[in-house]
Formats: sequence, structure tokens, C-alpha cells
Amino acid sequence: MQGKLYQDSSSIYEDEARILFDYFSQAADRIIEEENKATARIEEAKDSLNRALQNGKKKKIRNTVLFILALAGAAVLFYIGETNPSYVVAGLAAIFLLMLISSIVSSNKKVEAEKAKVSEGEAAFSAIRRNYRVDKLGVAYVPVAKKIPFGSQNITVDLSGAVQDENFELISINEPDKFEDDVNAFKKTLSSVPLVEGSRIASNVDTADFSPSMQEVPIYDYLSSISNGIGTIETDLKNVDKKSVSIPVIAPGSETMDFLSKCGTTEPEDYPVVNVFDSSSVEPKLNVLLDIYNQRKNTSTGDEKALENLISLIGISAQTIVGTKMNCSAAILEYNNGIFANVLKSPYRNYSPKLEAETIEEIKSMNFNFGDMAETYRPFKFKESSLMKFDLYSGSWIDETGGRTSMPFGLHQIQEEIFMPIVNNLMEENRIERRKIYERIQTQKLEYLNKWHTETQDFYGRNRDTSDTLKSNIIEALSSYNSSYATWKAIKDTISKMDEQQSLLGGKTETDNTAASSMIIAAEQVNNNFKALEEEFDAYMERLQDDIDEKADKFGKVTYYEAYLYASEAQKAAVAAGNISTFDSRKLKLAKASPYLAEYGTLPPQPSVDDEVYEIMDKNLASEATDLLNKLHENEVDESENVEAIVFTDEDGNNGASDAPDSDKE
Repeated sequence: MQGKLYQDSSSIYEDEARILFDYFSQAADRIIEEENKATARIEEAKDSLNRALQNGKKKKIRNTVLFILALAGAAVLFYIGETNPSYVVAGLAAIFLLMLISSIVSSNKKVEAEKAKVSEGEAAFSAIRRNYRVDKLGVAYVPVAKKIPFGSQNITVDLSGAVQDENFELISINEPDKFEDDVNAFKKTLSSVPLVEGSRIASNVDTADFSPSMQEVPIYDYLSSISNGIGTIETDLKNVDKKSVSIPVIAPGSETMDFLSKCGTTEPEDYPVVNVFDSSSVEPKLNVLLDIYNQRKNTSTGDEKALENLISLIGISAQTIVGTKMNCSAAILEYNNGIFANVLKSPYRNYSPKLEAETIEEIKSMNFNFGDMAETYRPFKFKESSLMKFDLYSGSWIDETGGRTSMPFGLHQIQEEIFMPIVNNLMEENRIERRKIYERIQTQKLEYLNKWHTETQDFYGRNRDTSDTLKSNIIEALSSYNSSYATWKAIKDTISKMDEQQSLLGGKTETDNTAASSMIIAAEQVNNNFKALEEEFDAYMERLQDDIDEKADKFGKVTYYEAYLYASEAQKAAVAAGNISTFDSRKLKLAKASPYLAEYGTLPPQPSVDDEVYEIMDKNLASEATDLLNKLHENEVDESENVEAIVFTDEDGNNGASDAPDSDKE
């Protein structure tokens, strides 16, 4: 016989002794508790009996006294001849007599009732069971767990509901042959990458979640075949059969198994076994578990290995293809941009910025003001020898001296060969009449400017005089204030000393250096504040004067249209060429075609791309696949160890027990 009830006991016999001790200990506690309750009821009944006797005695004495007094009063009244009052008092005596009799009767009833309660309490005290004894002590076993054969092994299942169910699940592909064929076809697609991708098969990929400006992106033959292959494999992986079962398995090493190992037994011998828990619902679940295990064991090196290889292949191939595709696309775009830039340069006459540096600098310095350029302006003309030729192989421009550059100074042929000669010839025809018009306009503007300067200077001059007068008044007021404050302070101190001495002898004027110092500090602070305001006002007046001068210069400018129409576009091109260093990345790409287009062209809005796209593009798919497989292997090892530990153990915790003993474990 094995097993025990208490973990700290040595055997079932010690458990029997402990049970007997606990039984009699509980019996003694029950006897004491019932005796205390019965004694309390008896004491309470006796207290009620005493109170009833006291109350009955008091009522009897009170009613007897009232009856005697009423009867004596009636006799006295009857004796002195007061018949009617004597009858009334006699009636009261009769009432008091009835009250006396009633109180005696009720008091006796209550006393009897309390005596009955006392008797009942004493009877209950006597009836308390005190003859506890044990005639027979036996042993019976209750199955709380069941050890069930599982193939050549066995598992332990809980029957009492103390252990939570353990979930087992197997996912198997319904069409493994089709899945294998699709994987092989996909591998074949990945094994050869075309040098030039065709466009017979085109499809669109939804990118609305990544970019509001690019809702979809087209993909062509090769990428479409990869996308279709992945979609086919995804469909195969969704066509699966799931088997799952939940069984309350007791794992070796758990607290429950430790308890069963110490307190349970699988050998009840001839002792009776009482089946309290139902175990019939566990066996069908175990059959499902055995089927899951066998299938998993058979496919663990088949489909799972194929999936692992597929994940690794997709990660490496996708990383390679994406990187190659991006590099190729970037290279093609860069090459196309270069060709397009050269095409855009074709209508331009490209001159050497080195050979025409003096002319270009002269163009940049033009302000197109009649007053500055009327006598010095001469139409510029680039030398034919400064023209540059494009070297297709090196992608650079070469002048006659052999100098090379990638940024020649370009002037559109229409501008140089048509528009500029037309402007020059037209302006030459009526140059004298137009010069007179320029001079009249300039004279009129100068008159306006002189009048404007006179009025503004007069206005601001008066304001300055007023401000200077205010400053002088403020300075005089401050000086007067400081002097008056010093005098007042000295008089106040003298009066204070005379009050203290109560005599005119001490009434001499004294100078308080401390008061003078504080007064000087206060005055300096006021002066500093005033100077700050004065400087701020002067700065404001200077800004107004600068604004006046700027507007006067702008108004006084008379556009010299001979130079403006002839050289304005050339000046824009020269300025743009000098501003290349300030261009952003998008303008720099356009500057390869023409700095003029980059500077003055209107670029479309830059495509909006979410940050998530950059995060996805930064991921290394090959390393992601490797990390995923490593995690799967770690989880698989942990799960395998867990399953093996849970499923294939005997009652002693030894793995691989082939002889499954009796299925009952108590």
C-alpha cells in the first residue's frame, strides 16, 4: 500500500493517526462549543426568570396598596355619611382588586415560561453528545489523474479539473504536391533574371497606403510573374487543414505532478476505489492528439523544411532583386536624364564660360538704368571662337583651346540669332526720338524726387527739431529735479536732527553722502533709460531714411529698354549659372540641362512618400528571413522539448517508458 494524504507525513499510518487526532480534536471543540452555547442560553433564561419574579412582586405590592387605600377610603366616606362618594371609591377598590388578581396571574405565567426555558436549556446541555469514538478506520482511493498509453509511451491526464487544458494544434497543407510544384516554378522564376524586362504582362500594385500622390505603381513581366508566383504560394498556404485538441495534461516537474508523486500511488492493492471524476471524455481527445503527433513527426522534415528553404530563398532573392532593380532603375533614370539634358541643350548656343568670362561679368553687372547706361552701353556679342562642342563619350563640352566643362554658358538660338538682332535694329531706327523721351522722363522723375526729398526732409527736420527740444527739456527737468531733490533731502535731515535734539543748536545743514549717492544712481538710471530711448528713436529715423532712399532710387530708375530687351534674358542665364551652389537637389538635376531652367522654371510638387516606405526600403530582407528562421527553430526546440516532456513520461518522470502500467493514478 502506497500513497498518503499529507505531504509531510511518512506513511498512510501516520495519516491515520493524524486523522484520529483531528477527529477527536474537532469533537472536543464541538462539545465545548455546544456546552458554551447551552450554558449561555441557561444563564439568559435564569436572568429572565429573576426579572419576571421581581417585576411580579413589584406589581403585586403596588396593586395591593392601591386596593387597601381605596377600600379604606370607601369605609371612611361611608362612615361619615358620604354615601355616593363611598360607592365610587368602593368601585375603584374593586378595579384595583381585579388588577391585583390579573398581575398575579400574568406574573405566574411568565415565571412558568422562564422556568420552562431554563429546563429546556438544562435538557439541551444534558443532551450534548459526548460519547465520540471510532469503531473502524479504513482506506479508500479516489482517482484524480489517469495515466493513458500513448503509442509506445504514456501520458498523465488530470481528472479533477485542477490543471488547465494544454492546446495542441497541427496545420497541414491539403495539396502538398501542388504546393511543391508551385514552389519549384517560383524557384525557377527566381533563378533567371532577364537583362531587359518585357512589358507583355503588366499589372498595378496599390501604393495608396504609402504615397497620396502615387496611388498605384505598374510592374511588368518579370516582377508580375514573381508577384503571381507569391500569390499562388499564398493561396496554397491558405488551403490548409487544422487539427486542434485541448487536454488537461500534467507536465513532469509541475507542482501537480510533484504532489501526485509524493502523495499518490498507482497500486491501490485490494483497497476500494471510488470513481468521483468522469474520465470517458478524455480518450477521444487523446486519439486526436496521437494523430496530430504522428502527422507532425512525419512531416517535420518535409513540408516544414520546404517552407524554411522557401523563406530563405524569398528573403535572399527579394533583397537581391530589389537592390538590383533600384540600382538599374536609378542608372537608367540617370542616363535618360543625361540624354534629356543634352537634348534640352541642343537649341542653345553654348559658349565657354572661361573665354567669355569678361562679357558674362559685364552682362551680370548691367542694371538697365538709362542714367547709368545711356553713354556707355554697347550691345554685346559673343565670339564664334568661344562656341563649345559636345563630346558624346565623355559627356563634357570642349572649346577650341581644349578646355572642358560640364556647364557651358548657354544662350538660346532664337534669343541670340533672331530676337536680339531684331531688337538692336528696331531700337537703332528711332534712337534719337526715344532718347529725348528718356530724357524727359528722367527730368520729370528728378523733379518729383527733388520735391519729394524736400518735403520729406522738411517733415523729418521739423520732427528732429521737436525731438531735440523735447530732449533738452527732459535734460533740464532732470537737472532741476536732481537739484531740488538734494535740497529737500538736506532740509528733511536737518529738521529730523532738530526734532531729536529738541534744540536749535543742532540745526546746521549737513550733506548726506548716502542720500546723494542713491539720488545720483537713480538719476543715472533715468538718464540711461532716456539715452536708450534716444538711440532707439535715432535708429528708427535712420531706417526711415534708408527706406526713403531705396524707394527714391527705385522711382528714379528709368528702364533703358535698348539694353533690357537685348540683354535681360542673357543676364538671367548668367545669374542662374552663378547661383548653382544654392540650388537644392531637385534643381541641381535640372541644372545639368540649363541653370536658367533650374532657376526660373516652375517645378511640380515633390511626390509625397510616407516615412514607412523609407523604413521598409531600409530593411534587409535576407537578414530578416534569417532572423525569422532562427526564431522558428528556437520556438520549435522549446515546443518540442515541452511536448516530449509532457507526452512521453512515465509515473517516475523517466522518458521512453514502454510498459504502461495500470491507467489509474490516485
